[in-house]
Amino acid sequence: MEKEASRAGNHRKYVVLHVDDEPEIGRLTELILSSYEDVVVKSATTMEKALDCISTDPPDLILLDIMMAGEVGWDLLSILRDKMKSNVPVVVLTAYVDSRGIPISMADNRFQAVLPKPYDIESLRDIVRKFLPVR
Repeated sequence: MEKEASRAGNHRKYVVLHVDDEPEIGRLTELILSSYEDVVVKSATTMEKALDCISTDPPDLILLDIMMAGEVGWDLLSILRDKMKSNVPVVVLTAYVDSRGIPISMADNRFQAVLPKPYDIESLRDIVRKFLPVR
């Protein structure tokens, strides 16, 4: 399926799905990434909404709060990789770090990167640029 075309031309729009149980963080992410003309941010606050978004308009990148209420982040990651066989890049957002201050293990090959919370504007933009050729 063809992604949205911008009004200024036929530039491809990249869909970033932000999954977080705090809606205000989703709005902030959308505001930060709105500086990219070729990025559309969709937000989901529950696993059901995230799965619906993934099914109807598969994202190009998922920003996933891994420690949502009820372990939803880990559950969604398992469904995405094991049942849906999706290979969309996933960046885990987390405030949980080990005793050395290092975010949760990157040994888990179901996600491609970790962005520790709280994150700053440039860190978020850098991680999106790492996975998408945005302008």
